[in-house]
Amino acid sequence: MPSPNVLSHLFEHAGRAPERTALEWRDAATSYRELSQLVNAAGVALQKRFSAADGLVCIPAVKTPQTIALILAAHAHGLTTLVPSADLGREALLNLARDAGASDVVRAGQSAGDVVFEAVPHAAGRCSPSSDRSRVDAASLVLTTSGTTGSPKAVPIPHEAVDRFTLWVRSTFGVRPGTQVLNYAPLNFDLTLLDVWATLSAGATALLVDPDRATDGRYLADLAGRADVIQGVPLLYRLVTAAVSTPFPTAHRHLIFTGDVTTPRLASQVAEMFPGASLHNVYGCTETNDSFHHLVSQTDLTSGMPLPVGRPLPGVDAVVLGHDGAVIETEGRGELLVRTPFQTSGYLNPAQDAGRFVRVGSVAAAGACHDDSSPPYYRTGDVVRRLNDGTVVLEGRNAFHVKVRGVRTNLQEIEQVLLQHPDVADAVVVAVPDDLAGHHLHATVRRSQGTDLNSLRLRGYCADRLPRTAIPKRFKITDHPLPSTPTGKVDRPAIRAQLEEEATHVHL
Repeated sequence: MPSPNVLSHLFEHAGRAPERTALEWRDAATSYRELSQLVNAAGVALQKRFSAADGLVCIPAVKTPQTIALILAAHAHGLTTLVPSADLGREALLNLARDAGASDVVRAGQSAGDVVFEAVPHAAGRCSPSSDRSRVDAASLVLTTSGTTGSPKAVPIPHEAVDRFTLWVRSTFGVRPGTQVLNYAPLNFDLTLLDVWATLSAGATALLVDPDRATDGRYLADLAGRADVIQGVPLLYRLVTAAVSTPFPTAHRHLIFTGDVTTPRLASQVAEMFPGASLHNVYGCTETNDSFHHLVSQTDLTSGMPLPVGRPLPGVDAVVLGHDGAVIETEGRGELLVRTPFQTSGYLNPAQDAGRFVRVGSVAAAGACHDDSSPPYYRTGDVVRRLNDGTVVLEGRNAFHVKVRGVRTNLQEIEQVLLQHPDVADAVVVAVPDDLAGHHLHATVRRSQGTDLNSLRLRGYCADRLPRTAIPKRFKITDHPLPSTPTGKVDRPAIRAQLEEEATHVHL
């Protein structure tokens, strides 16, 4: 995720240590000299296409050194880049680019300077782009949200936010020249701020995971065995720990859990496989980037409780609002609101800000007192539990709270109980609407290799640990990996759609 400093640092490293590896991709190394040459070659192609040194272009997040160089070259040419998922269909991609006000979809080819341009058509009679030009000008990169809670939104990341975050990464995780950092996330995901852009800024090496092999545990374990810093969602660590039986001999420095709730059981397995490494639980959103950090202790690993996401990073302000809208000052449960030194100023379309970016006045009315000129809070939509000492534990999104026979039920809490079963490798619970009960709960469970776990045994296990209304009505046991999104999270909509399709066939 480039900024003026990231770009200048990259060229400095290319001058000082040109043969040091910047990127490793599909068993091939790209040195800092080679990366800078790719940037310059892409820049020549951009100069032929764009005469003005400003504007917005759309670069699909196809993970290759050439795409990374193209994003950097676009920034060097004064262009802001919208980086959507590489999995978007053509029509969806053009619609997103059109709504953002991008002039072209730009793709990197396989060789230096090979750049393909496609003008974004503007439909007759269509309104002008809804993007805020000032937000485009202040950013070098525009990410998109996952869309799991609605349509994807374009999120411009200011230059200054990138630079402040890069400094935090260096000081917290010791990323410096020679450090090898594993990049599991797609290029359109905010995690790349750490494991690609901050890594390149520091003169370190990014080990790029091939998306085509993102569920290949043996392949991931081979890369993880060489990395000094690993950042990933729980799925990454589940795949790695399932693929190896003996601890890694290399002394890893930092392993970072992020993107979802991590169980103590998984964290303990990771600690055994990576002896001596520091384990970190980090929480953030695309709109704010990382905002909470917790250094995992031995007590955390043996407590049986979900890992805390910890306390706010330096410069981060956070409040927890209860169901009555009041700020929770002691222990309690509510929605987390944050504002960070790394956050966006708002969505590219300001009309989407409503209800998400909350001006201080609305929070002050609930009990917090701040200057109205300060940045807004972002309503994360995540339900957390605040402990008396200010530590925060993530419990799940508001969207994961449903009513079952009138009882408020947290789907992710049920998942955490399932994941504590020794024969369960992965689990997801989805709610299907029901006229009588409000919702029926369905659990899809991947059992651990070599076990004979069945639904009857799992139902009994849940009956001993969950309220009756929280016991899934149906258990589906599988030996195959659960469907996942490009970011490595469980694809709940796909599982829900599959359940609905199976129900339709049953009724035919």
